[in-house]
Parts: sequence; structure tokens; C-alpha cells
Amino acid sequence: MQKVVIRWGALFIAFMLACSWAMAQESGAVERALAVYTQGKELYDAGDFNGARAKFVDAIAVEPTNPRWHYNLGLVDRQLNNYPAAQQSLLKARELNPEYKRAEIDQKLAAMGFHRSTTAAAGLQNPQDSNQRESDDTGFGFFQTFAVLTGLTGGIWLLVRVVRSKRANVPHSVGVSPSAALIAAATARMDQMAAQLVQVEHALRLGEHADLRSQLDHATGLERSVRRKIQLLARGDAKSLPKTEAALDDLERSVTRAREIAVAAFGAQAFAGQGERVACYFCAKPLANADYRHPVAMKQGDAVVNVMTCPDCASVASQGRAPAVLTGADSRTHWSELAGFDPYVARHAAHEQTVRTQGWKFAQQRSMSELALIAGGATLAGGAVAAMLLPESPAASTLLDMDIARDNALAQEAARAAAQHAAGQRRESFSDQS
Repeated sequence: MQKVVIRWGALFIAFMLACSWAMAQESGAVERALAVYTQGKELYDAGDFNGARAKFVDAIAVEPTNPRWHYNLGLVDRQLNNYPAAQQSLLKARELNPEYKRAEIDQKLAAMGFHRSTTAAAGLQNPQDSNQRESDDTGFGFFQTFAVLTGLTGGIWLLVRVVRSKRANVPHSVGVSPSAALIAAATARMDQMAAQLVQVEHALRLGEHADLRSQLDHATGLERSVRRKIQLLARGDAKSLPKTEAALDDLERSVTRAREIAVAAFGAQAFAGQGERVACYFCAKPLANADYRHPVAMKQGDAVVNVMTCPDCASVASQGRAPAVLTGADSRTHWSELAGFDPYVARHAAHEQTVRTQGWKFAQQRSMSELALIAGGATLAGGAVAAMLLPESPAASTLLDMDIARDNALAQEAARAAAQHAAGQRRESFSDQS
């Protein structure tokens, strides 16, 4: 009898450990997907839609059943004007959860020209399928509850063992803030790879190359992530050291791949020169190749001026919104006016002296035409802009009315403030009733 009890006890403990392990795996996947999504959201907010798209795709690879990641992939494809892909991702989010952001998905599909007939034909499930899934989920709930309870017990047991083991074996030095030497070494390695990315930026002067551009944007996203991790190290977060080292390794591989593509495309000339000092009027992204530049006609008052923009900012402008402008710390000095500012270097450096200012709030000190010329490669001569140094800009296909963009933004801010105020009043009312 005692052997039977021991045997069943061993089986029960093994089951608890298996449940705990399965839950830990699922929880780990959720955390990894959320971390990657957060990086993508930061890139999206910064206007780097290609970089954001890569992160959202990575999040889906980690957790493919989460409708949130598919929804955001649809949003970024919409920003990139890739409407068929955007439709597919939005419908996938709805397939995974028919109630997830239902109104928002309907609105965005309609805005892209996809009506109910086309969305239904694209593969939306019928209500009977939805009811069947809901029934299956209900039947699975008991097992989930039982697994959680048993897994929790096993997890507590494992936690006690792990804590005891760590107390006995971990040296007292763990948890000590990273040394200045470690931070300096990570920073030096980061700066070395940033310098190589600057060379890749210049290599694009020889021709626009889709694979090289994609690899460069991917490496730049990794670079920003590494810089944030180094900042955590500098604040004394010892736990981020292994993650920083792993991220540096990922970045090094990405940079190496970008350089390989550049050499394969352009040969010995790839890193033998520099591109023109032309950058996006708004975000200061270098525009080494003319094929990558998108002229936007910017209207303010009665003045209309053509400005050179990157594809991402041009996409924002085409929606009638003013892209964020990179400025000095005073939010009034355009990036092109900053002494010694090199857009190629600045894209791969820590932005300590610059900030992103909302485009409709930017109150420039020079006229738009002067700033457009400087950002487009012209220089100053005797205090006046030498317009003859700048080739004639191609006609802009997009018109951005800054006055309308400002009015729309102010209206949105007012509506947001009113909604927050109303929400606060509702919470206060609920509090009084309780």
C-alpha cells in the first residue's frame, strides 16, 4: 500500500511540474511577445513604420494567436499604404477574436475601401463557427482551472527549491551595479557599430536598394534597443547586463549583414564616399538617394514650399497630419540650424540635444523656404540662403496644409480632454455611490 501511495504521489508531483512548466512556457511567450510589441510601438510612434512592422511580425511569430499583434500589423501596413496586407491582418485579428476592436476594424476597413461584402469574402467566420468555438472554450475551462491550481502548487514547490539553491550557491557579488568599465565597453562597442551603420547610410547614395534599406532599418531598430539597455546599465540595473550583451550580438550580426549587402550591390565604391547632405525636413532621416526622396508641398498661410521628406513622413502628410519635427532642446530650432549637425551621424547617435516636436506646434525662427533649402542641401552664404546651390525640386504630389493640420490636432486634443474629464466625473460618481 505504501508503494502505491508513493507511486501515485510521484505521478501527481510530475503532473504538477508539467502543468507548471507549460504555464511558464506560455507566460514566457506572452512576455516576449509584449516586449517585442512595445519596441514596435515605440518605432511606430517615432514614425519608423518599417521598423515597427518588423517588430509586430516578430511578436506574431512568438504569440500567433493574440489578435492584438495582428491588429497592429494591420495598422502599420495601412500607414505604408499596403492595403491588401492591412486588410488581411485586420481580418485575422477578427478571426482570432470577433469582438476585439470591432468598431475600429470596421472603420479602418471602410476607410481603405473594403466594404462588408469584400470582408466577408476574405474569410470571416460565420456565427455558427463562433458559437462552436465559444462552446469549446467553455468545455476546456475546467481543465484550465485544474491545471492552474495544480501548476501553482508545483510552482511554489519549485520556487522554494530554487530560492534555497540560489541562497546557497550564488556569490554575494550578484546584484552589484555594473562597473563603469563594463558600461564603457558596451558603449564603445555600440559606437563602433553605429559608425558602420553611418557608412551604410552613405552607401545608398549609389542607388536605392530594397534589401539594403530593409536591413539598415532593422539594424537601426536594434541599435535603439541596445542604447536603451545601456541606459539601464548606467542606472545600476545589473539584471540587464546579459540582455545587453545578447542584444549587442544581435546588432553586430545585423550590421555585418547590411555591410555584406552593400558590398555585394556596389562593390569597392560602397564605403568610398559620402552622400549629399539632404535629409527629411521633419525627422532628419538622411536621404542619400534621390529615388528615396518624397517632395511634399507644405502650405502655411499663403506660402507654399516644397520640402523633401522620407517615405514615412510623406505617408503621414498624405493623411493631412503634420509629422513630428526634430528640433533643438528649445523646440524652436530646426535640426538643419543646429551647429555641426550631421543627419547621417545623428540617426545613429544618442539624441541628447534634440527633441521631437509636434509638427503643428513647431514655431520656426526662419521662414519655411529657408529651412527647406538648408534641409535639402543648400548652404548659407553671407547670412542668406544660396538657393542657386540647390537643384530644382520635383513637383510635390502631396499637399500638407499646416493650418488645417493644426486646427484638426487642436480639435482632437480638446475632444480627448473632454473625454478624460467625462471619464473622471463618471469615476467620481461611481465612487460616491459605492
